[in-house]
Amino acid sequence: MPNKNIESYAERSGKTVKEVERIWDETVQEAKKKFPEDEWESDGYYAWINAVTMMKLQLKTPKKKKGKK
Repeated sequence: MPNKNIESYAERSGKTVKEVERIWDETVQEAKKKFPEDEWESDGYYAWINAVTMMKLQLKTPKKKKGKK
């Protein structure tokens, strides 16, 4: 059973739950490469997965880094 976030992302993006689950799973694999294993249960880990999944689904635009003047 998909979690509420995946169901919401599917509804908002117009994609199927299965498509969103695939994107979510790919993002989890990316996160496992980015974060050390001892952080896999942290809030930051899950926040990163949610943010990247939303960007991939075009539900959120990435924040632009302010350039130095």
